[in-house]
This record gives sequence, structure tokens and C-alpha cells, in this order.
Amino acid sequence: MRKLLISVLLCFSAVVYAEQPALKSDAPTVYQVVKGDTLWHITGRFFSNPWLWPKIWAKNPQIANPHWIYPGDEIFLVKVNGQPRLALKRGDAYLKATGSGVGDKVKLLPQMRVANLSPVPTLPVETIAPFLRSSLVIKPGELDKAPYVVGTDDQRLLSAAGQLLYVRGTLPYDEGEWRLYRPGSMLTENLGEKKIAYGQEAKYIATLKLETEAESGDIHKFEVLHVAEEIRSGDRLVKMPADDPYAPFAPSYPADPDVKGRILAVPSGVAYTGRNDIVILNVGEDSALEPGNILQINAAGEQVKDPFTKEVVTLPDSRAGVLMVFKVFDHTSYALVLKAERTLRVGDKVVSPDY
Repeated sequence: MRKLLISVLLCFSAVVYAEQPALKSDAPTVYQVVKGDTLWHITGRFFSNPWLWPKIWAKNPQIANPHWIYPGDEIFLVKVNGQPRLALKRGDAYLKATGSGVGDKVKLLPQMRVANLSPVPTLPVETIAPFLRSSLVIKPGELDKAPYVVGTDDQRLLSAAGQLLYVRGTLPYDEGEWRLYRPGSMLTENLGEKKIAYGQEAKYIATLKLETEAESGDIHKFEVLHVAEEIRSGDRLVKMPADDPYAPFAPSYPADPDVKGRILAVPSGVAYTGRNDIVILNVGEDSALEPGNILQINAAGEQVKDPFTKEVVTLPDSRAGVLMVFKVFDHTSYALVLKAERTLRVGDKVVSPDY
């Protein structure tokens, strides 16, 4: 009976704890999207807990991609089963750009890409752009197999676009973009007596263009297109996918409701972090994570001594914040902290949201 009572109380607590969208007292009834907005900013104008995005936005069957919102669109409050939700009305700017509607009779074209009209990003581009474009985590030892810089035409270090350099190694033939990276920190974690290596960070150095592929041997000539940091002999060449790192993604809950991981590191190298900071997680594609997934951050319960029994007990975990994944690798991912209820630290847990 006692076990049954505890189970019932735990279930009841979970239901009570499940967070619901909280409409702001000064929320507008209608908001027109402007250039520079983000989906997070827009949602936050209406609700004080925008991380509940999947609950807040009402399904709009007239629009194939409701998370693609453009300047000029109108966001307005609606009631769904008596609860406040957000809906989208396509703006005139989009309709004129696509020619997809006149007046009130609108026929929207599914998944159309509009030249000169870009959807608003999900998260602040200025914060995540360097990581979207240049961050790389690869399998331990993988970078050691990549082609590498052996010299230049003038035998000097490079720091400007347009210069030529030589790279030695076997080149893959997949389409994509050539970039130079420098080996960085190994992302590891000690689990008891076992040390796990999840991957190695690589620092972006430059973007190259293949000028002349070796007809014999394995030394190839490249032109430097963009330089982020002075190129050194030994920097490694990596072929990147020819995809768009800035393509919009929709905030969502993980496909796996039982995702469990930890904050593995902070790119700046500090041990503590907070709102609007970037963190690296020890879960990625291996946990079916995708860009846009929202995760809850839990602080591990502290160990305290029972004042009567004198035994050391571990307190329950407590919710400490919310983050959104924006770039995923095999066993790791980058995420932006959206809410921090206290100072966050490396080792804090990340789980599927319980709301």
C-alpha cells in the first residue's frame, strides 16, 4: 500500500509540475514581424516561457512550413481548447514576392524559397553564427588522417585571401567546401574509473579552393578564399558538406522522450555558464537529437549528511534551465542556453522536457 501511495504521489507531482504556456499581461493581440526579429523574440513578446514553443504555436494547415516566418507576417493570439496560442497570417510582402495570392484569395506555395526575402531565424544569428558555420567535432584521431598544409609559394605563413598553398594527402571527391582546421581540445568525461572520449574539437582556420590537383604524387595546390586565423604548416584539410548552415529550423521536442546527457564543455573553456551562452553536450545523433530540439537542464542533487542517521544522502535533481540544440554531431551537439534559473556548470544534466 505504501509503495502504491508513493507511486500515485509521484504521478500526481509530475502532472502538477508539467509547465503550461504563461501569457504575459501586456501581450499584444497582433504583432507584425519586422526584419531583425527571431522566432524566440516573437514568442517571448506574448509568453513568459517561450521554450514551450511546440505547445504555444497553433497548427496552420494553410502554410506548409509554419516555422518559416517572414517580415511583414502577422502573429496573433487565438484560443485552442480554451488556451491561448499563436497563429500566423501570411504578410503581403511574401505574397507579392511569390505571386502566390491576390487580395483575400491566397494560394500559398509549399516550401517555396523566396529570393530577396529571408525567413526570420529561430535564434539570434549573431550568437550562434560562428558555431553554425565553423564549429566542428570529429571522431578522436580522425583529423590526424586528413590532408595537411606542407608549404606555400613564398614559404611564408599566410594571412590573406588570394595566396596559394600546397596540401599533401589523398583528396576525397565528394562535393562540398574545402576548409582548414587545427586540432583542438579532446572532449572527454570521466565516468568512475573509465575515461570516455566523445570527439575532438577542431578550430576553423581558412576556406580554400582547389586550384590544381596533383597529376602524380599527393601534393595539391589550393587558393585561399577566406582566412580566420594565420595558416600554419600542418593545418588539416577537411571537406565540408555543401549545405546551408543558416537554414531555418523549428523548435521541437526530441524524438526520444528519454534523452539523458550532460553539459560536457563550454567553448570558451570556463566551468560555469548562463543564459545566452553556448554549451557542448555529450549527446548528439546517437540520441536522435536534431537542430531545434529543446532540452531541460537539471542540476545534480547535492550530497548532504543526514543530521540523525549521519549517513550521506543525495538530494533529488532540480530544474536549472532550458536550452536549444542548434548543431549536431555523432556523439555531441552545440546548444544555446535559453533560460538559466541559476549558474550552470559543466556536468549539469540535460534531459527531455517534462512539460
